[in-house]
Amino acid sequence: MTKKCWEEVQCSREDCPVKQNQEDYCWLSQARVCIDGQNRDIRERLHQCCRDCPHFQKTLERSTGRRLTDQVMAETVLKLLEEMGGVHAELTASNRQLSQKMRELAILNEATKALQTTLELEQVQHIILTGVTAAQALSLNRAFLLLVDGDRRSLTGKMAVGPGGAEEAFNIWNELQKSPRSFREMALTPHRQVQGNLAVNQLVKKLSVPLSNRDHILVQVLESKKPLLVTDASSFPGARELAGLLKVNSFIAAPLVAEQEALGIILADNAVTKMPIRPDDVTLLEIFAGQVSAFIRNARLYQSLKDKVKELQHSQEKLLKAERMAAVGEMAAVLAHEIRTPMVSVGGFINSMIREKPDDPQFDQQLKIISSEIDRLEGVLTDTLELSRFREPELVSENINDVVLRCLGVLKTEFDRQNITVETALGEGLAPVWIDRRQFPQVLMNLLKNALHVMPLGGRLSVGTRLNAGSELAISISDTGSGIPRQELEHVFEPKFTTKRGGLGIGLAVSKKIVDGHRGSITVSSAEGRGTTFLIRLPSGDQTAA
Repeated sequence: MTKKCWEEVQCSREDCPVKQNQEDYCWLSQARVCIDGQNRDIRERLHQCCRDCPHFQKTLERSTGRRLTDQVMAETVLKLLEEMGGVHAELTASNRQLSQKMRELAILNEATKALQTTLELEQVQHIILTGVTAAQALSLNRAFLLLVDGDRRSLTGKMAVGPGGAEEAFNIWNELQKSPRSFREMALTPHRQVQGNLAVNQLVKKLSVPLSNRDHILVQVLESKKPLLVTDASSFPGARELAGLLKVNSFIAAPLVAEQEALGIILADNAVTKMPIRPDDVTLLEIFAGQVSAFIRNARLYQSLKDKVKELQHSQEKLLKAERMAAVGEMAAVLAHEIRTPMVSVGGFINSMIREKPDDPQFDQQLKIISSEIDRLEGVLTDTLELSRFREPELVSENINDVVLRCLGVLKTEFDRQNITVETALGEGLAPVWIDRRQFPQVLMNLLKNALHVMPLGGRLSVGTRLNAGSELAISISDTGSGIPRQELEHVFEPKFTTKRGGLGIGLAVSKKIVDGHRGSITVSSAEGRGTTFLIRLPSGDQTAA
């Protein structure tokens, strides 16, 4: 008795409807799961299974030789099956290509959407590199971005994305499995907040190639404007050095080109998984690089525009300062005219009194202090006039503690009258400081008088000196006055800015110019209702002399 087709292939599926019904031919049954576990309709079954089935072949053989029409029918079926095999192969290849194209479009669509949200160069770079490494995109292990410098002299590493090793990769991938994130979420996360990336960013900073070095493999990729896949760096000309730095034997380099201008290169590899880079990856990276290059170009143009705007703002600030300096000069000229004449008369009378009272030491000392202060006031007027044409200080070696104590001594009577407690914390053994004997005391006097102004009903004045790290001398002057509003702090050293009623706004501007002339710095910190601290930093000893 002739075996049935399911007997011929020794089918073990008891739930097969053909077997249960004791039918002869599997190919006539409805679509169902077959012996190989696949659900196929009759056309697929004929092509995939029946044409290779011994029972099917025997059935066709028995049908031939009886009548001509039967033989023709059998030959027609066999030819039809053969043609179906070719069509199926073509459909399979077409479906594979279609799937690849859909993947490419999805990657480009997601990356483009993310790139359209920002013009900041750093974020644009991060989005692009995420597109190369994310599982939803190209899914390569590591990606490095190198850009051509503005002067087009070199190709320099800028940013990288990827794990530093297998352990870090495992931790990152494990975390992503626990808390899946979309490509958009990963791409728009600021680069510095992304887990990992430290080792690869240290590595990318080492990548710098002069564009004049045309033998270098990256320069060749840049000039050719075509991607390059290196499958075995040990035998690829010029690839060994770069592969050694990346610690891989296989990598891919794709140029970034916008409007025929070569902007840089994307380097990528599978350093962790060691998976081979396929030709499909090369094609996809080339398409991806071509699409995102315009975003790199736009971001760099935007950054350049921001730099130009900042430069313009700086120039405007310098112009405003110059205008203020001119106003100060005009104001100083008026002050000098109004003050200098009576001051000369007062000075003359004081000098006469000193000569007339030689036998009274206490009175003589007080007159000398008055005379000294008149001389200093004359110097203040001169310096104010020269604020806009500042002269270099004439430096001499001084003990800063002695200078501080002299200034405090001059104002002692006023401190006592306003019930201000003076506390000093003067460092011991401080190295001498090089200062101008006329200019620098003026700085201290300006700051001390400011303290008097803000503590009319009493308070505490703290003056300290110390040596900071790096042989830097620090002088601090703190009061417990009303403080300075936060919005005004950045303006306190500007000419004509003042919080004093009837003040001219010259003192702190002059003070800053003097400190700057001593190669030092002066800063202020304040809290409303709790007081203000001025901090002067000066190079000490041999530093200033040098």
